[in-house]
Amino acid sequence: MPSPLSIIITGASSGIGKFLCQSFSPNFDYVIGVDKKQEIESLTTDSSNFLGFCCDLTNEQDVEATINKALETNPLPSVLINNAGIIHNELLYNFLDRDKPKHSSTIWKNILDSNLTSAFLITREIVNHWINNRIKGKIINISSICAKGNIGQSAYSSAKAGVEAFTKTLSKELAPFGIRTNCIAPGFIDTESTRNSLGEQKINQIIQQIPLRRLGEPNEIFSAANFLIQNDYINGAILPVDGGMSL
Repeated sequence: MPSPLSIIITGASSGIGKFLCQSFSPNFDYVIGVDKKQEIESLTTDSSNFLGFCCDLTNEQDVEATINKALETNPLPSVLINNAGIIHNELLYNFLDRDKPKHSSTIWKNILDSNLTSAFLITREIVNHWINNRIKGKIINISSICAKGNIGQSAYSSAKAGVEAFTKTLSKELAPFGIRTNCIAPGFIDTESTRNSLGEQKINQIIQQIPLRRLGEPNEIFSAANFLIQNDYINGAILPVDGGMSL
């Protein structure tokens, strides 16, 4: 009898992360969602194979304890999707703000920790278990089109560029163990958070810059992730899912 299949997804309480949990549910025996929001523990998908864990992914002790707790009752995941992160817009120097024109260093650190350190800490923990148990796991990091640089997003763009460099490095370090690491770089995806943060006027302006003239759909991120999981010879790839847009 084959071993049960399990996947772990971070940033799982809303948006793309929640959609990925729901979409991968039929493909895996167990779906483990991790998020800093407490509501993740009561979140359910359409099936009964979902288990949510609240965790501060920027705290290494919390990450280690959460993974150990998850593995007490669930099989070791064979796939890790690092989706957790937050977007922040702030100019390095805003001459319109006379009181605080300089970019906050506290926010800078928070953005890097939330988007990059979080991926490092949980990946380190999962990879440790994979190597010790001879599991040929698969890592998918979620980057962004903004990794190439975007006005007003010095912290966010830097963090996502770091995620892509992290992906390339792990693809070389972990390949001898049979562990593949890839990355998806979404453009503007039609989620509630996208519409709430940008507004219809800004979204319409963005759509005019996208060759396909529309926002991406969450299902297209799922399709890309599933493709990277299934193809055993793709390693170190940065897969853009942005409708042809390039910032």
